[in-house]
Amino acid sequence: CPSMAQSRARDGPGARRNKRRDSLLRAALSPPCRAGIMRVMPRLVFTPQLRRFLAVPDVLCDAPDLRGALQQAFAQNPRLGPYVLDDQGHLRANVMVFIDGQRCRERVLLADPLRPDSTVHVMQALSGG
Repeated sequence: CPSMAQSRARDGPGARRNKRRDSLLRAALSPPCRAGIMRVMPRLVFTPQLRRFLAVPDVLCDAPDLRGALQQAFAQNPRLGPYVLDDQGHLRANVMVFIDGQRCRERVLLADPLRPDSTVHVMQALSGG
């Protein structure tokens, strides 16, 4: 990973320091960046229907399956769990999950596998008319 000193050196001596740019660069490079290797991780995206009730930013996780990814998201935001899972730990009837554009196959065990570059969209189904 490029260090902050290296990024400043490219700007040349006397260049105005841009603290915002440096902080954004630092945030973009951590925590997945370790020893010069940028890790690709599955990303959970919560759609606006859920955002009406809770602040739910996208979540990067290192889980091999859907249940593990959801558990990591719930660890970051415990209030999110009851909106997504019922008291049995299954997906609620009004919640849809898409993994890489495909609807999840299994709503009870949540054992759908995730690739390192997977994107998981979690949304509440809309009803009414």
